[in-house]
Amino acid sequence: MLDVIAVDPTTGNELFQVMTVEREACCNKPCIGCFACGSGCSDKVTLHVGRQEGPAGKVLSTDSVIGVVQQPTNGGGGLHPTLLVMDRDGMEEKALKVRGPTCFGGCSECCCDVDFKVDEDRALIRKTKPSSMQGALRELMTDSDAFTIEIKDKTMTPLHKAQLIGAMLLGDYMFFERDTDMISCENGALTFNLCNCFCFGCLCPCKISCGGGSGSGGGGE
Repeated sequence: MLDVIAVDPTTGNELFQVMTVEREACCNKPCIGCFACGSGCSDKVTLHVGRQEGPAGKVLSTDSVIGVVQQPTNGGGGLHPTLLVMDRDGMEEKALKVRGPTCFGGCSECCCDVDFKVDEDRALIRKTKPSSMQGALRELMTDSDAFTIEIKDKTMTPLHKAQLIGAMLLGDYMFFERDTDMISCENGALTFNLCNCFCFGCLCPCKISCGGGSGSGGGGE
């Protein structure tokens, strides 16, 4: 369960809780991150207005639900990471569609913004690249990420905007909260992950390695 809280932009003080983001843990969805072919392997969050108590996946109240964001169960969007934003679970015909690029993440995060388009051009969720060396080191060493949401369609309601915040948070969980996603040490070799390529729900890293083993000290994969 994740609490989304409004903050005073001047003082930084917390004002009130806007909504609760409910995301089931891996125990209930053990195949998340694999080929997205069913509900057990497709990620999803349920958005509740205000504060909700209880373990994720077991909140019984439906009156508080203001939206559902889920990965399509027919391959997760193919070669493009896709999220469906709905007012209620199962209402795919009324969904907003959030669609991202095939390749992103890894070391490319330090060089490139990552754009997720909402219904092609109604809105834009952007994972922004670091603007300084300090920001790049923060992304390298921590789980810190920076996102912006640009609303282009002025007819979008406050409810739609709240749902897009949920889509942004789920996208961050799914695609960018990966340990040692840029640099790691594997089998004594320093490994750089250039980017991740999305394929039917899976993230396939594109890596190169330097040193390690008993060879001459170079290599790639």
